[in-house]
Amino acid sequence: MHHRVWRRLSRAEQHEELVVARDLLQDVLGEPVRTAACPLGRYDRGTLTALRRLRYDRVYTSDRALARPGTWRQARFSLRAHDTADDVATWLRHGDRYTTRLADSARTFVKGLR
Repeated sequence: MHHRVWRRLSRAEQHEELVVARDLLQDVLGEPVRTAACPLGRYDRGTLTALRRLRYDRVYTSDRALARPGTWRQARFSLRAHDTADDVATWLRHGDRYTTRLADSARTFVKGLR
């Protein structure tokens, strides 16, 4: 609703961001809202728990990792102001390597434990 980071929100703030905002969007769209995108890609265990409890079908983050088809938590690769075309080309060339996937998985796992 306010595009504020969802980590460590109070219960009232979390309710406003995850329930009230979804209800308003559903009223405007006339259809269910089943996905969420974590503002600034930031989340923690409490955020993920709340999103699961509220039965969101998919959650998008900005973990700069490869998205894995069919997973509930989907990483997105957001470009940043300092990224160059060469940076992106290198990531695309090497993003499918086992070591890169392993590092991405470890990083997102740890983020989900906070």
